[in-house]
Amino acid sequence: MLTRFLTLLCVFCSLFGSPALASPTIEFFGGASAMNTLTPRILSTGPDAAYFNASLLPRLDPQFTIGLFLFSEQSNIQLMERPAGVDISTAIYEAAVDGKTPKHRPLPTDQLAARPSLNEVSTAEPFIDLGLVTRMIDDKLVFGFLARIPAAQFQSLDSFFADEREQYFSNTLHPALRGDRLRMISLALSLGGKVTDWLSLGAGLSLSLNTTAKSKVFLPDATDQERVIVNSSLEVNADMAPHVSLLLTPAETWSFTLGFKGASGQDVDTQNELLFWSFGEPRNQQFTLSTGYQPSSIFIGADLIAWQCGDESVRVGAEAVWEHWASYKNRHGENPLDTWRDTVAVALGTRYSSGRMHFSADARYQPSPVPDQRGRENYVDNDRIAIGTGFEAELNVFGVKLYGGVHMQGQVLVPRETIKDLNAPNPVIDEFPDNARNLFTDEPMEDGKGLQTNNPGYPGFTSGGFLFGAGVTLRTPL
Repeated sequence: MLTRFLTLLCVFCSLFGSPALASPTIEFFGGASAMNTLTPRILSTGPDAAYFNASLLPRLDPQFTIGLFLFSEQSNIQLMERPAGVDISTAIYEAAVDGKTPKHRPLPTDQLAARPSLNEVSTAEPFIDLGLVTRMIDDKLVFGFLARIPAAQFQSLDSFFADEREQYFSNTLHPALRGDRLRMISLALSLGGKVTDWLSLGAGLSLSLNTTAKSKVFLPDATDQERVIVNSSLEVNADMAPHVSLLLTPAETWSFTLGFKGASGQDVDTQNELLFWSFGEPRNQQFTLSTGYQPSSIFIGADLIAWQCGDESVRVGAEAVWEHWASYKNRHGENPLDTWRDTVAVALGTRYSSGRMHFSADARYQPSPVPDQRGRENYVDNDRIAIGTGFEAELNVFGVKLYGGVHMQGQVLVPRETIKDLNAPNPVIDEFPDNARNLFTDEPMEDGKGLQTNNPGYPGFTSGGFLFGAGVTLRTPL
């Protein structure tokens, strides 16, 4: 009865909670299991297999897991000092190119928000982990569920531009693949089954929300923006991205695995129809915001029982994950001008078991998909080197057998320096064109000579820092 209840509860949560997307938080830090959080595609012992590798489910013990997880980020972006002569003067208000005001309208530099020389990120985000593994038809059909739920902020979307357009807002740079991406609810549902003694298959779905917000706006007076009459409609649709995997076990001491995960993300498509009292035809606005984009990926892995004696054993494993970051969409639903590169992350892990106790250790290298930002764009990201460890022991609480575990990890954001190059394929643009002429006198404008830009990343920047994650778990056999 307990197993059936927990299964129904997890299915209910997955259907009526916020649908999941391929989770940046779980991709960064691993799942709810206390063991081998950095090599979960091959050494998983818990419900994180429902997200990473469903073909592992048949070899797991039925269990219900609950845990608390906390991660902290301490990072910084150091902006280099702007050279003399690149500021935009107030003369831009009188500038014209070919008799027309420039389509791109920068503000005078001294009217922007202060450009900080050091942008520091210091966060601590708590999460609640829930997981379930239950056998529906012995090991022929096993159900897995995993949820990571933010305990402080349920979900957020903080958009920003990665080029000169950010001058109108924060006038600084932001981490491209962290921030709001690491504050999202994550759910995973999967099924796995043993086909033969040496072959297991698994499949599941990552769900994502696509939202369309439509508004009809009437402005009685265009000069009075506080008097607005609005009707709105909101549509929310779920998209599904599949993930499939297989596990080959030629011998009891070793196995090989292979899997695929489809791309997913969450979009907010906004469509506004503006009607002004003084204009007969409505004006249309449309823009898209996006968050949590995860590319399609392919992984391979292998594990081996390297040593065994009685109830003691040492298992080692390795995995490699290829990710198709060339299709990345930023927070405004745009593809970068300089295409991101596909990456291959590699990880090694080991687990030592002795009776009722288990110890684990992992190491992972995750290269950044962001190419050198020598041009107009300022996507800030770093290679990551991660090391993790975990411990789990059997407990007996009032006659109930439980397993308690702790795990922690540290990740170094490898320091990176970026220097802008005006000969780059998509260089920093000159926002006050050299051929600008005075809109009223048609005279050449000396303030436009040379390069003037409000791009917050010019002339360069450095970035680095570290991430720390720790969790405690409690699981009960079913």
